[in-house]
Amino acid sequence: MSQHHPQPPTAYATLGNRFVGAAVDGLLNLLFVGPAYGLQIAATSDPYSVNTGLLIGALVLWVLYFGWWFYQRIYCVGVHGQAIGHKVAGIAVVDMDTGRPVGMGRAILRNVVLALTATCCGIMALISALVSNSHPRRQMWHDSVAGTVAVRADSLGGAPAAKAPAEGVLPVVLPGTPPSAPAGHVLPPLPTRPGTDLTSNPGTPPLAAPQAKDRLPAPPVRPAAAPVSPAVPTPLPQPPVTPPLTPPSTPPTGGLITSVPGFSAPSTPGTPQPAVQPPVPQRPASEVDARTQLRPRRAKQPAWRLRSDSGQVIEVFGTVLVGRDPSADGHPGATLVPVDDPERSMSKTHARFTLVGIEVEVEDLHSTNGTYLVRDGNESELTEPTVLAAGDQIALGDRIFTLEPSE
Repeated sequence: MSQHHPQPPTAYATLGNRFVGAAVDGLLNLLFVGPAYGLQIAATSDPYSVNTGLLIGALVLWVLYFGWWFYQRIYCVGVHGQAIGHKVAGIAVVDMDTGRPVGMGRAILRNVVLALTATCCGIMALISALVSNSHPRRQMWHDSVAGTVAVRADSLGGAPAAKAPAEGVLPVVLPGTPPSAPAGHVLPPLPTRPGTDLTSNPGTPPLAAPQAKDRLPAPPVRPAAAPVSPAVPTPLPQPPVTPPLTPPSTPPTGGLITSVPGFSAPSTPGTPQPAVQPPVPQRPASEVDARTQLRPRRAKQPAWRLRSDSGQVIEVFGTVLVGRDPSADGHPGATLVPVDDPERSMSKTHARFTLVGIEVEVEDLHSTNGTYLVRDGNESELTEPTVLAAGDQIALGDRIFTLEPSE
């Protein structure tokens, strides 16, 4: 499995680029062919004898030449996409659909077809070159047969991503080594806590202070409360009540007067009196039923979006069908999002993105070029519905989409 998914090329090599690369390769070949051919002629110039030493020298040079040719035209082109002439001309030979090297087998097929078209004094090769100038991908005949294309090397998207560590193996980070970052990304300086002495333990990396948005507010410190006595309910003010008139009672003879007619007996000092609560007014049943009942707040539904390499942004809500000209057949209620694809590398209805709960799921809809997932530098072709994570890249033909949360 490859470790990256380069963007398919869009800048194709011109006839001028091809001519410069072929001229450089031809001059390098002359370094072997010229001396080998000269020694061969010198060794057989005498019709009555053969110079064995010169002939052996010619054979050695011919062997070196064919080894050099195989290394440049088959190995370097098949594995790395470039021979020396290609590097000088700034072009590369890659797969016309994926933008990756084609392998040694297809490199051999490409050179066999090129040798066949070079017959008849190169007339067929010249016709193939002229025809390629009007081809959408500027492919010559040997490129069309082998499924290759010559492109400008600077259109391949840069160097491949670093190889991810094996599963279950943690990366080793030496003390004091800053964390790695993707190409083109500059890491901010690590903030330190005020008053921290970094020289007390040189082997310990400085701790990064938490971001402001990640800090939790400190709970307020309440002063220790002094012990208080149990609260006594404060009696509510009562309207004046007229005491009922009662017939005077006959005081007992020989005793003290304990009460006055019309007045209650005074309370004993220091004895708390029970508070008299006013009656609670009852609301009518119709008013109680008409009140709005509070319900639990609904959690905010998470939102996701897809950002393409061309700048197009697709919001993912419910089910979204993506393609050159998507159709909702078999997917009622789905949102149709057409994508601009001049090379027609995407199918009309290429893939489906579905918001399932708080996650986004992607499914390939039997597209011609397939759907690929690039996660942590690893690429895999999707054959069943797959749940995505933030930062995942999904390749639909020539278009690359990145999943990110909506702000």
